[in-house]
Amino acid sequence: MTETEQKTEIQQAEQHLPEWSEMAGLLRQMQEDTAEQKKYARRQCLLMQVCTGIFGCLLAVVLVAGLVLYPKVTALMGQTEAVLANLQSATSDIAQLDYAGTLEKVDSLLEKGEDGVTEMLESVKHALEILESIDIQKLNTAIDDLQTAIAPIANLFGRR
Repeated sequence: MTETEQKTEIQQAEQHLPEWSEMAGLLRQMQEDTAEQKKYARRQCLLMQVCTGIFGCLLAVVLVAGLVLYPKVTALMGQTEAVLANLQSATSDIAQLDYAGTLEKVDSLLEKGEDGVTEMLESVKHALEILESIDIQKLNTAIDDLQTAIAPIANLFGRR
């Protein structure tokens, strides 16, 4: 190779050097990006493992709760069926009630009660009239006279 050829190759290499340095920079950038992606992939893997562990624990809690609560729920369902049967029976009994007849009986009972109250008030009024007709002064005088008449007999039997 001659010197001129070598110079031209060197010049060409120097011209290509900026391209190589750019490529080297790009390769370094790609390498850094790849390292950063690896770091984030590790974090993502760790978080996925944590989420899987939490999900597994949650699943275990739900299964245990289901196993513990299942007998209670089945017992509650049995009680609920019994209550529903009683409710249906009570509903059918209520549906068979004769509301009109019951109301008529209540009305007649109220009328009889009203008549009884009216009779009682008349009796009380009559009794008050009798009590008002009594002369209290004459009654007191009669009691004093009776007491005076009975006093000698009481003394005879030993009363003092």
